[in-house]
Amino acid sequence: MKLGIETEAYHLLFQTKRMDIFGFIEQAWKLGLDGVEINIIPDHNLHPEFGVLDGDDPVYLARVKEAIQFRNLYCELDARLTDEVSLTRAINIAKGIGADVIRTYINVNEFDPALMKKAITDVKKIVPLLRKNRIKLAIENHEDETADEIIAVVKGVDSIWVGAHCDVGNTHDGVGRTRRSR
Repeated sequence: MKLGIETEAYHLLFQTKRMDIFGFIEQAWKLGLDGVEINIIPDHNLHPEFGVLDGDDPVYLARVKEAIQFRNLYCELDARLTDEVSLTRAINIAKGIGADVIRTYINVNEFDPALMKKAITDVKKIVPLLRKNRIKLAIENHEDETADEIIAVVKGVDSIWVGAHCDVGNTHDGVGRTRRSR
């Protein structure tokens, strides 16, 4: 088993500009962890398109990749949405930093059953790009989706390059209620 840390664990340091991606990578290594999970989801005071990264310039991404590889860490990418444009961007960033897994979720803010069906069609479109770059996509439950719904998307795509990711912290609204019990 390998243990890594996600940039979200240091989100306040990123948001207050007291940590950047290179400091995070160094910290993961100092903690003796095996890898880093880099969040490219925009948030307060982060890059509006690339989250904790400063951009998607290939030279910059190569520097991030070099910092990760120098410390012999694995790398995964944390993204959101399953539309073709978002996933293609995530794949290109993952390739640039040496990540072999992208974790993403379908719904943002409010559950929309139509997005679950659309996700199957959208993800199928990028499977060739995943295969070409040897990157796996993990569809994550994100507060409102049930395990059955995530599994239905994965089965609907039907590719060895697409699987499920269960985030046990994303199972309710913070007070024990799920979408189904409200």
